[in-house]
Amino acid sequence: MPTEMHDYNGDIFEVGFDQLLYPRDAAAALCISVPTLALWAKQGKIACTWSAGNKRRYFAESVRCAQLGMWEEAALSPDELVALRRRKKAEARGASVGA
Repeated sequence: MPTEMHDYNGDIFEVGFDQLLYPRDAAAALCISVPTLALWAKQGKIACTWSAGNKRRYFAESVRCAQLGMWEEAALSPDELVALRRRKKAEARGASVGA
């Protein structure tokens, strides 16, 4: 599910579920500094991965979740996020069937 985000220059770009963002672009999308973003990653508030050059990269979907205040989901890797959403969907389906 692509969505629009703004990079540090203010340009609009579309992101996909598995797309990775540079720290400056993720920080700009969240209106925070890069050091704050790194702190959030260390604290487990937002999911990130490491590049081959040992640099942090942030999952676009995690940044989007953080923008929306969905902190539980922002802290999950894409695989964990897919599993969580499937579980919630199945629970909702089960609740609507039993109602």
